[in-house]
Amino acid sequence: MTVLESGQPYDAIDYSGAAGGIYYSQYVEIRDPVMPIKPGLTNSQALLQQGTTGLNPNKPVINASAFYVPTIAPGVLGVPCTAVNGSQVCDTVETAFGATGRNTFRGPFRERFDVALMKQTKVTERFTLKFQADAFNIFNHPSFDVPNNSRSQYSTSSAGVPTVRSLSSSFGFIQHTLGSPRIVQFSAHLVF
Repeated sequence: MTVLESGQPYDAIDYSGAAGGIYYSQYVEIRDPVMPIKPGLTNSQALLQQGTTGLNPNKPVINASAFYVPTIAPGVLGVPCTAVNGSQVCDTVETAFGATGRNTFRGPFRERFDVALMKQTKVTERFTLKFQADAFNIFNHPSFDVPNNSRSQYSTSSAGVPTVRSLSSSFGFIQHTLGSPRIVQFSAHLVF
Protein backbone atom coordinates (compact mmCIF):
# COMPACT_ATOMS: atom_id res chain seq x y z
CA MET A 1 0.00 0.00 0.00
CA THR A 2 1.25 3.48 -0.83
CA VAL A 3 0.15 6.59 1.08
CA LEU A 4 0.91 10.02 -0.39
CA GLU A 5 -0.52 12.99 1.51
CA SER A 6 -0.16 16.71 1.40
CA GLY A 7 0.81 18.09 4.78
CA GLN A 8 -1.75 19.16 7.32
CA PRO A 9 -2.81 22.82 7.39
CA TYR A 10 -1.56 25.13 10.14
CA ASP A 11 -1.02 28.76 11.01
CA ALA A 12 1.03 30.81 13.45
CA ILE A 13 -0.77 31.12 16.79
CA ASP A 14 -0.35 33.84 19.43
CA TYR A 15 -1.21 33.13 23.07
CA SER A 16 -0.48 36.64 24.34
CA GLY A 17 -3.91 38.05 25.11
CA ALA A 18 -5.43 36.85 28.36
CA ALA A 19 -9.06 37.86 27.74
CA GLY A 20 -9.59 35.52 24.78
CA GLY A 21 -8.72 32.38 26.73
CA ILE A 22 -10.71 33.31 29.81
CA TYR A 23 -13.94 34.59 28.31
CA TYR A 24 -14.16 32.95 24.89
CA SER A 25 -12.68 29.48 25.38
CA GLN A 26 -15.45 27.77 23.41
CA TYR A 27 -14.48 29.67 20.23
CA VAL A 28 -11.21 28.33 18.82
CA GLU A 29 -10.68 31.37 16.58
CA ILE A 30 -10.57 33.58 19.69
CA ARG A 31 -8.94 31.15 22.11
CA ASP A 32 -6.04 30.48 19.72
CA PRO A 33 -5.82 33.71 17.72
CA VAL A 34 -3.88 33.65 14.48
CA MET A 35 -0.69 35.71 14.57
CA PRO A 36 -0.88 38.07 11.59
CA ILE A 37 1.71 38.52 8.89
CA LYS A 38 3.30 41.98 8.80
CA PRO A 39 1.59 44.45 6.46
CA GLY A 40 3.05 44.38 2.95
CA LEU A 41 4.15 40.73 3.14
CA THR A 42 2.42 37.74 1.54
CA ASN A 43 1.89 34.23 2.89
CA SER A 44 4.63 32.88 0.64
CA GLN A 45 7.09 35.47 2.03
CA ALA A 46 6.38 34.16 5.54
CA LEU A 47 7.63 30.70 4.53
CA LEU A 48 11.28 29.80 4.10
CA GLN A 49 11.05 27.54 1.06
CA GLN A 50 12.65 24.14 1.46
CA GLY A 51 10.41 22.32 -1.01
CA THR A 52 7.78 19.74 -0.18
CA THR A 53 10.10 16.76 0.25
CA GLY A 54 13.61 16.40 1.59
CA LEU A 55 13.15 18.96 4.38
CA ASN A 56 16.01 19.85 6.68
CA PRO A 57 14.54 20.05 10.22
CA ASN A 58 17.67 21.91 11.38
CA LYS A 59 16.53 24.94 9.37
CA PRO A 60 13.37 26.94 10.10
CA VAL A 61 10.34 26.56 7.84
CA ILE A 62 8.61 29.77 8.99
CA ASN A 63 10.23 33.21 8.78
CA ALA A 64 9.71 34.48 12.33
CA SER A 65 10.41 38.08 11.35
CA ALA A 66 7.41 38.04 8.98
CA PHE A 67 4.92 38.01 11.87
CA TYR A 68 3.93 40.55 14.47
CA VAL A 69 1.59 40.72 17.46
CA PRO A 70 -0.78 43.69 17.28
CA THR A 71 -1.17 45.18 20.74
CA ILE A 72 -4.03 47.29 22.05
CA ALA A 73 -3.20 50.51 23.86
CA PRO A 74 -4.47 50.68 27.45
CA GLY A 75 -7.81 52.43 27.80
CA VAL A 76 -9.04 51.81 24.22
CA LEU A 77 -11.22 49.09 22.68
CA GLY A 78 -12.29 47.90 26.11
CA VAL A 79 -8.81 47.36 27.58
CA PRO A 80 -9.34 48.41 31.20
CA CYS A 81 -7.61 51.15 33.14
CA THR A 82 -8.63 51.62 36.76
CA ALA A 83 -7.64 53.92 39.57
CA VAL A 84 -5.88 52.13 42.43
CA ASN A 85 -4.77 54.16 45.46
CA GLY A 86 -4.84 57.39 43.48
CA SER A 87 -2.80 56.10 40.53
CA GLN A 88 -3.92 54.74 37.15
CA VAL A 89 -3.31 50.99 36.63
CA CYS A 90 -3.84 49.65 33.10
CA ASP A 91 -3.94 46.23 31.49
CA THR A 92 -0.92 46.36 29.16
CA VAL A 93 -0.93 42.80 27.80
CA GLU A 94 -4.00 42.64 25.56
CA THR A 95 -3.56 41.90 21.88
CA ALA A 96 -5.71 42.48 18.80
CA PHE A 97 -6.52 40.13 15.97
CA GLY A 98 -5.01 40.37 12.50
CA ALA A 99 -6.41 39.69 9.04
CA THR A 100 -4.45 36.48 8.35
CA GLY A 101 -6.83 33.56 7.84
CA ARG A 102 -6.77 30.24 9.64
CA ASN A 103 -4.81 27.30 8.19
CA THR A 104 -2.82 29.56 5.88
CA PHE A 105 0.18 27.25 5.58
CA ARG A 106 0.55 23.56 4.76
CA GLY A 107 2.91 21.15 6.49
CA PRO A 108 5.45 18.93 4.74
CA PHE A 109 4.39 16.33 2.17
CA ARG A 110 4.18 12.79 3.56
CA GLU A 111 4.77 9.46 1.89
CA ARG A 112 4.73 5.93 3.21
CA PHE A 113 5.13 2.57 1.48
CA ASP A 114 3.87 -0.62 3.13
CA VAL A 115 4.44 -4.13 1.76
CA ALA A 116 2.96 -7.51 2.71
CA LEU A 117 3.97 -10.96 1.46
CA MET A 118 1.96 -14.07 2.21
CA LYS A 119 2.46 -17.79 1.55
CA GLN A 120 -0.39 -20.19 2.08
CA THR A 121 0.32 -23.94 2.32
CA LYS A 122 -2.25 -26.70 2.65
CA VAL A 123 -1.01 -29.16 5.26
CA THR A 124 -3.98 -31.55 5.12
CA GLU A 125 -7.52 -31.39 3.77
CA ARG A 126 -8.58 -29.62 6.96
CA PHE A 127 -5.49 -27.57 7.95
CA THR A 128 -3.89 -24.64 6.13
CA LEU A 129 -0.73 -22.83 7.28
CA LYS A 130 -0.28 -19.15 6.38
CA PHE A 131 3.06 -17.33 6.68
CA GLN A 132 2.95 -13.56 6.39
CA ALA A 133 5.62 -10.84 6.42
CA ASP A 134 4.58 -7.18 6.75
CA ALA A 135 6.88 -4.18 6.36
CA PHE A 136 5.49 -0.77 7.31
CA ASN A 137 7.30 2.35 6.03
CA ILE A 138 9.65 0.05 4.15
CA PHE A 139 11.90 2.87 2.85
CA ASN A 140 12.04 4.42 6.35
CA HIS A 141 11.02 7.89 5.12
CA PRO A 142 10.39 10.34 7.97
CA SER A 143 7.05 12.13 8.00
CA PHE A 144 7.58 15.55 9.50
CA ASP A 145 4.98 17.33 11.60
CA VAL A 146 4.16 21.04 11.22
CA PRO A 147 6.78 23.41 12.64
CA ASN A 148 6.59 24.99 16.08
CA ASN A 149 3.98 27.64 15.32
CA SER A 150 2.85 29.03 18.67
CA ARG A 151 4.24 31.81 20.78
CA SER A 152 3.33 34.18 23.55
CA GLN A 153 4.60 37.72 23.56
CA TYR A 154 4.41 38.20 27.32
CA SER A 155 5.81 36.49 30.37
CA THR A 156 5.28 37.41 33.99
CA SER A 157 8.20 38.46 36.16
CA SER A 158 8.60 37.34 39.79
CA ALA A 159 6.95 40.62 40.86
CA GLY A 160 3.86 39.72 38.77
CA VAL A 161 4.54 42.38 36.12
CA PRO A 162 4.00 41.34 32.48
CA THR A 163 7.07 41.87 30.34
CA VAL A 164 7.53 41.64 26.57
CA ARG A 165 9.67 38.78 25.32
CA SER A 166 10.91 37.84 21.90
CA LEU A 167 10.01 34.80 19.83
CA SER A 168 11.16 31.42 21.05
CA SER A 169 14.33 30.19 19.38
CA SER A 170 12.40 27.08 18.24
CA PHE A 171 9.66 29.06 16.44
CA GLY A 172 9.42 27.87 12.83
CA PHE A 173 11.51 24.71 13.36
CA ILE A 174 10.15 21.21 12.83
CA GLN A 175 10.50 19.37 16.13
CA HIS A 176 8.44 16.20 15.68
CA THR A 177 7.76 13.43 13.24
CA LEU A 178 4.48 11.65 12.60
CA GLY A 179 3.99 7.92 12.37
CA SER A 180 6.66 5.35 13.00
CA PRO A 181 10.01 4.33 11.55
CA ARG A 182 10.31 1.09 9.55
CA ILE A 183 8.58 -1.82 11.28
CA VAL A 184 8.82 -5.44 10.07
CA GLN A 185 6.66 -8.21 11.50
CA PHE A 186 6.27 -11.88 10.75
CA SER A 187 3.27 -14.05 11.54
CA ALA A 188 2.06 -17.63 11.13
CA HIS A 189 -1.58 -18.69 11.17
CA LEU A 190 -2.96 -22.17 11.38
CA VAL A 191 -6.41 -22.22 9.76
CA PHE A 192 -8.73 -25.17 10.38
